[in-house]
Amino acid sequence: MREMDRISAKSLNWMTLAAITALATVLRLWQINESLWVDELHTSWCLQGGLSQVAERAAAGNQSPLYFWFLWGVTRVLGESEFTLRLPSLLAGIALPGMTWLLVQRMGLGEKTLLSAVLASLLVSVDHASNFYSTEARPYALVELASTGAMILALESLRGGIVWRAALVATLVALFYLHYTTALFIGGLIGCFLVQSFFNKEGKPSGWKVWLVIGGTITVCCLPASLQLLEISARRGNWTAFADNFSPARVYIPLVVLLALWSPLPPRRVLLTAAACLIPAIAAAGLTWWQIAAVFQTRYIVVTFPLLWASIAAASQVSDHPRARQVAALVSLAVAIWWSGLVENCWNYGRPFVDRQEEWRSAMDAAEQEYRLHRGWKVLVHSGLIETNELRENPTPPLREYSLLPVRALYKLDAPDTALIPLPMTDPERLTEETRDAIIQAGGAVVILRLSVIDAEPVAQELDNFGIIKKQSFGGVQVIAVQASIEP
Repeated sequence: MREMDRISAKSLNWMTLAAITALATVLRLWQINESLWVDELHTSWCLQGGLSQVAERAAAGNQSPLYFWFLWGVTRVLGESEFTLRLPSLLAGIALPGMTWLLVQRMGLGEKTLLSAVLASLLVSVDHASNFYSTEARPYALVELASTGAMILALESLRGGIVWRAALVATLVALFYLHYTTALFIGGLIGCFLVQSFFNKEGKPSGWKVWLVIGGTITVCCLPASLQLLEISARRGNWTAFADNFSPARVYIPLVVLLALWSPLPPRRVLLTAAACLIPAIAAAGLTWWQIAAVFQTRYIVVTFPLLWASIAAASQVSDHPRARQVAALVSLAVAIWWSGLVENCWNYGRPFVDRQEEWRSAMDAAEQEYRLHRGWKVLVHSGLIETNELRENPTPPLREYSLLPVRALYKLDAPDTALIPLPMTDPERLTEETRDAIIQAGGAVVILRLSVIDAEPVAQELDNFGIIKKQSFGGVQVIAVQASIEP
């Protein structure tokens, strides 16, 4: 009878996880076929020059090549489309609730494990960042999955065994090469387990040496990236344009509140998981606050989010009072759903997600039609990439090629390179004399702007000196046709 009960309980657990995974799948599939936005166009552009150019093109966007090499292989087999470019992220996002469930099972929660695992999986499923990055052709969804796997391996490594520790080293090295900013997470995780080894009365006296070896091995494996990291560091001032507030910090508030309220403290493994997500976030906030490196951005701290939600779920079940646990779980889930924007978006827009406002696919179709009508015209491309501000001072051929990536990626414009003119990110209306002369001599231009209608108005006013014959808006992308009938 007991055996039957165990089988029934196990089946119920699997069915619960399957239902949560189905929910996550539905939410993550919702945006899968939307138009790529400019960051994803960079991903596509990295694959256009063949395998030999992947690393160089990834470096132009401050990225490690590992993810792009992997995606190059995927697209060679399945072809290139919005779906195939996002497929690795989608699969990682769908697997994340299950991986989070496995993490909670290793936190030593006893009879509270099941409810904590269910809650953690639900929190990850509705998390806005996880949903968005699961449908983005960038490495962040894989980063989330890898960080969760690394935490599981780290907890398993407490029991000893070379296999677990070797797997942990391999996972953390892969995590670093997926995205360099995960170095903060890796350092925080190793640091947490190193410190706890000194206070763990049940562990071996030499346990701290194991974590030093693990940390040292990872450091050696990451050294080949040193040169690129120095180059990225030299350009870190560019990041400040995208780190103007600390609003992402709010996601950590529920965990801090739960840890502060409940007595006694959660089990040691819960505290380790909480520390492994809080320490990197605090470090990122400090680097940003002191203007050393603006890395406190959602995309850079998302590596901690699965651990965060798992810690919140576990901490919500620490109390010995059932009613308190129920209230904490419901409040945590309600906060996560509200912060996800699902309710607000469905109420205001009739759909759960409204993240991508750059309809590059339609914009490129419109630009292509205009160019076919006016062969010989120039095409001005404003990608809005921060690096393009260097065009005015140092317009090198590699920078020019990088600046034109929106029309040389998945949505290609059938125009020769000689017809293309890149524009800097800021003040694109300040056309150079060379650009003005080129438009006049060509008889006109098709202008592609990564700006909203309002922000594009100064450019439109400048272009109207030539004579605008057509304006089309595609969310955050504008296409303007200019006929140079009047010399400005």
